[in-house]
Amino acid sequence: MAQLGSPSGGSWLLSQLRTIRRVLSLSHYKLLALTVAAAYSIFYIVFTGILTYVDTDLSTVLPVPNLQVYLNGPIGTVPWIVWVPTNNLVFSMNFSAALFTTATSVLVGINAALLLYSTRIPRCNCSPHASIGILGMGQGLLATFSCCGGGTLMAVAGASFPFFVKYASIFILSTLLILALTTVMLTGRIRQSQSASSATSP
Repeated sequence: MAQLGSPSGGSWLLSQLRTIRRVLSLSHYKLLALTVAAAYSIFYIVFTGILTYVDTDLSTVLPVPNLQVYLNGPIGTVPWIVWVPTNNLVFSMNFSAALFTTATSVLVGINAALLLYSTRIPRCNCSPHASIGILGMGQGLLATFSCCGGGTLMAVAGASFPFFVKYASIFILSTLLILALTTVMLTGRIRQSQSASSATSP
């Protein structure tokens, strides 16, 4: 098994990135990270209503398929893409939503790969870190943007949905912090456990 021990030099951040890079250099962990990231991204897009099914036949009010890109608006909300691929589907995503979806999905994918890799290391118990990561994943699903149609989140939240809209920025920032913290804790635990395993090896 490749050793991910402490590097001979470089900053703490670089050492964390080296650990991630070495784990993802193994093809099956890279595939796992990509698969989990894609799955989470798709689920988030549907759950929050970025991709929404509407009962109205949209072909009666505009040509279908239809693509519109809005470039004028407040910072963070543009560019805003609205795509109507069929008579009853609307994909609506602005710049902030795209950044958040990408960042959270990448972090979730990396954390999944790190967690699975950690199971190969003796005495590397990362279960508490995994629980924190799951909390971040769940909280991320509560982060909504002005471009979203509400989706399943609005249906589940019901009358509470305006609460999630009002405090969306808090959910967004805390989600990113929790997922990033999970990544840091997982890489730190992996490095520590491998160093301990190397020190006790004959």
